[in-house]
Amino acid sequence: MKSELETYLLRNRSTTYSTTGLSPAEMLFRRKIRTKLPDIAEHRILDDEERDRESERKCKGKIYGDNK
Repeated sequence: MKSELETYLLRNRSTTYSTTGLSPAEMLFRRKIRTKLPDIAEHRILDDEERDRESERKCKGKIYGDNK
């Protein structure tokens, strides 16, 4: 049970979020953690770009929600 939980947490922490384009571990440690999971994209987004993209998605979501 413990090893399954550790495996799940490692996968969860190393999976990138669609809003930020970064994984939780990468946001915390400011670097990629080493895993056996394949890496799809090797690009680094600047902090300003991350904030802009997130605020743009939130704005689009708000407009969509208001229209519904």
